[in-house]
Amino acid sequence: MESVIGALNQSLAVWEMSPTATVIEHQIVAWLARLAGYGAGAGGTLTSGGTEANFTAMLAARNAAVPNAWEDGLGADPPVVVYGEHSHYAVTRAIGQLGIGRRHGISIPSRDYRIDVDLLVGVLDRLRQDGKRVMAVVATAGTTATGSFDDLEAVGAACEERGIWLHVDAAHGASALLSSRPPRALGGLRHSRSLAWDPHKMMLLPLAAGMVLTRDEADLERAFAQQAPYLFHAGKSTRIVDQGIRSFQCSRRADVLKLWFVMQRFGSEGLGQLYDHLCNTARLLYEAIEERDDFENLHEPESNILCFRYLGAAKKREPGSGASTADRQRIDDLNRELRPRYNKEGSGWITATVLDGRPVLRVTMMNPRTGAEHVRALLDGLTAKAKEIESTRSR
Repeated sequence: MESVIGALNQSLAVWEMSPTATVIEHQIVAWLARLAGYGAGAGGTLTSGGTEANFTAMLAARNAAVPNAWEDGLGADPPVVVYGEHSHYAVTRAIGQLGIGRRHGISIPSRDYRIDVDLLVGVLDRLRQDGKRVMAVVATAGTTATGSFDDLEAVGAACEERGIWLHVDAAHGASALLSSRPPRALGGLRHSRSLAWDPHKMMLLPLAAGMVLTRDEADLERAFAQQAPYLFHAGKSTRIVDQGIRSFQCSRRADVLKLWFVMQRFGSEGLGQLYDHLCNTARLLYEAIEERDDFENLHEPESNILCFRYLGAAKKREPGSGASTADRQRIDDLNRELRPRYNKEGSGWITATVLDGRPVLRVTMMNPRTGAEHVRALLDGLTAKAKEIESTRSR
């Protein structure tokens, strides 16, 4: 095994011009594109991660909406980009970096941590009435905060009806396509024109290993329409194999070899079983919290991510029963302090975020060795640390 890993590490130093690595990349891209529901004309490229993948897809969408932008810029009336409020920051970053301007990004509020489709449709219709161009709608499959999947079927149908580019940021959730029971929402990928996918999130890979896919490979090529005869050699009727014409990067490591290696080692079935196991472990945590009075779940897990809060003596209340302002503030402060104090001890590691204006605890199950005993230890450890914090405060 050590000799194999050593050989692999040497191979990773191969530049993109390597014909072998390039052919492997095309084969893997084609296979994963078919898995996403794209046809024979699809294309894509490996990226450094989801941020580059989303940026590249947005660049392709910008080229489709404003074909002369590469030479002439966007002018005084750039198109708008519509996205969900729980989109990754890479989306608004791309809006700014592409010269569209953050003020031309429109955030759609969520319902149950997913894009509110009714509000989305209303916004799209209003923009059309106002004569505004929509460059793209960005939906998410596996949001960073809660792991939720937007209703891609409904969002996609709305975009298709209006001739709008749908980009799906599935950096986290696309690996669910390998599952034996993928989320129903992923069936809506058939409506998308581009897709971001991070194999380094749910396919046992280290950084960097992201990917962007487009339904039509030519969309990527037009987004990077430059002449470089010293690199790209092909006639007008011949497809250029070199990925430099479809990629933000020119010189880059052959990260596809890492993806090829793990797919050869575990196969799609093995990677699908990994995904299912991680999601099942998040479900174990959810169910354990449901059985306790000192914690509350914020949502049901759709993937391997769960957000929850410690309540302690406050206990769970019936909806509408309310709590005093002082009580709410105390719980907020406790949850805000609990995560760093627990992590510092070293017995476990969790993250945190803010949902509906409240600080919450967040777990992303990533270790395939995590089981029910670790879930119980996590909750017991958080409880012990919370009581320690409260005891210190009461002195």
